[in-house]
Amino acid sequence: REVPIPEDMTAGQLHDRLSVLGAEVLKETLERLKEGTLERTPQNSREATYAPVIKKEMGQIDWTNTAREIYNLVRGMDPWPGAYTSYKGNRLRIWKARVFDEAAENPVCGKILESGEKGVVVACGKGLLRILELQPDSGRRMTAEEYLRGHKMEPGEVLTAFSG
Repeated sequence: REVPIPEDMTAGQLHDRLSVLGAEVLKETLERLKEGTLERTPQNSREATYAPVIKKEMGQIDWTNTAREIYNLVRGMDPWPGAYTSYKGNRLRIWKARVFDEAAENPVCGKILESGEKGVVVACGKGLLRILELQPDSGRRMTAEEYLRGHKMEPGEVLTAFSG
């Protein structure tokens, strides 16, 4: 079966959708097998792909990547292991973001350009990413607006690779 994947769907949401669809297809397949009407189709090995096992370190954000690549990493690492970066030496998970500008050229990748009620805009290798939902290591998942009520993220500060 083919399943459309909306632009903003996370890996967790796709997993949930596919688990329901998989159960339906399995039930139909078993019924057709029992009836003797199942048509077997061998997989085309030239079109087959292998996915690596997801490891925690795969969630590390590399701000030299494009805004689109980082946006897709955030979606692909939700719910586990989560995409993350470092802010003031502490891990900061990014749960929801949007590509703000795909064409902007940025001399300092990871630099915070603005922060406020609409989120935190960060410079990427190419383009800008708006962080909408995040989670400090010692806290809960929250909107960027909620986080900014208790934490200052000043324009000019830089998000970096987490080492810890």
